Amino acid sequence: MAGICGWLNNKSNASPTNLELMASALVRFDGARPRSSTKPWCGLTAADLGASKFLVEEGHLLVGFSGAPNFAKRELNELANTRGRGAALVEAYRRWNDDLAIHLLGQYSIAIIDQNEQSLYFAVDRFATHPLAYTVESSGIRFASNLDALNVDQALQLSPQSIFNYVYFHTIPGPETIYLGVKRLLAGESLSFKNGRAETRRYWRPEFIENQHSSFDELQQDFLNTLRGAVKTASDGQSCGAFLSGGTDSSTIAGLLGEVSGAPARTYSIGFEAAGYDEMEYARIAAKQFKTDHHEYYVTPADVAEAIPKIAQVYDQPFGNSSAVPTYLCARFAQQDGIELLLGGDGGDELYGGNERYAKQLRFERYRHLPGIARWTLCRRCALGDAVHARPKSGRRLDQAAWHCPLAGTAPRNSCHADSPLPPRGRLRRLVVGHPTGQHRSVLRSRPVGDEPADRHGPDDGDQGQRFGICRVPQTRASAARSGTRR
Repeated sequence: MAGICGWLNNKSNASPTNLELMASALVRFDGARPRSSTKPWCGLTAADLGASKFLVEEGHLLVGFSGAPNFAKRELNELANTRGRGAALVEAYRRWNDDLAIHLLGQYSIAIIDQNEQSLYFAVDRFATHPLAYTVESSGIRFASNLDALNVDQALQLSPQSIFNYVYFHTIPGPETIYLGVKRLLAGESLSFKNGRAETRRYWRPEFIENQHSSFDELQQDFLNTLRGAVKTASDGQSCGAFLSGGTDSSTIAGLLGEVSGAPARTYSIGFEAAGYDEMEYARIAAKQFKTDHHEYYVTPADVAEAIPKIAQVYDQPFGNSSAVPTYLCARFAQQDGIELLLGGDGGDELYGGNERYAKQLRFERYRHLPGIARWTLCRRCALGDAVHARPKSGRRLDQAAWHCPLAGTAPRNSCHADSPLPPRGRLRRLVVGHPTGQHRSVLRSRPVGDEPADRHGPDDGDQGQRFGICRVPQTRASAARSGTRR
């Protein structure tokens, strides 16, 4: 788990952070050797398995990095080849200061401490493949490649909002983390810290600019050239293989890997002894098509039971994608075969609309542009059918219809959630968790904290200033009925 970590104090009487303890969290899995430099008011550590010098001190600049930053300027790449990337980063920072990341390419995280200015600058690459998290405190700032390095003293508190986000989204959307007061840099983002103030900046954003002047054949060739160049750059200098599921993306990468290397690509696939989940047949078709050196491994229940605790130790916050298990097992399988790097086709569906749900999204976009009354009417008609026209004996028509059709009560509310942006939509939801004693339940819900009685359970729709709080209420029949809780 190579990476960087460090700290900077803006108060002369602040206690220094234990850099050695922070660094131990970076190297505990792979034995990478940390290199550190500590001053009375700052410290920086860089740890990596490579032979390169990842920590450099030149004059008043202290530079640490992880990964392999490259430079848009040819002379800086030449300097990196002769004196190392650290020296090239020093020269680049002297030229561009806080605009440095604009001129960088590749996969990296970097941190630069200016001892004259008593300032700190750090950045991640355009896809945040080498993450950085940080916490700003009254005494200064701490940062690290993973959250465990920031929580070595076990002083950080869990964020109720992030727990809710994880349950709702199966991930914790950035820049938030699982801990209160700890954030992470987004892709293509940098941070400058000086005089006790931290300022983030998006130095790069992806843009789609449609080329209306090129033919389909020209665009197709440009696309293939881009893919071919990316595979060649990623695979240079390492023993490289490819994940192969048999899908379009991984098959494309496997085929191009063999093309750019001039030898059959070494491909690795994971199979499952379960109908409807095993894609090995598709992987074999792709391996035969591209004449790869193909390897297969079928996962057993014992493999999964062994892998989950190990994966949980490596992830520094909850991660809800079960694909982490077969990915880990496939990577371990390849490592045993001498592979140092596995390429995958992740992101292709998201970039090019490969999943079926993206086609469905077009319908939702059309629905979103309908007038409000038309959306409401359409939603009720789809949810209730003929029941929407039912005339109740008492009460509202929708309430009477909901008595006969359980969907009727939730469909209008869900349509309102679907029409809301994600943060407000999340604030309209409630999370109900059983209490071990069976006498209470904990409700993680949307409310203005300190502004609502403890026995009120309904969400306050439309309040954009809300944040989540936790309350306890007796689990009685009356309260369950009042709050609408269903088992």
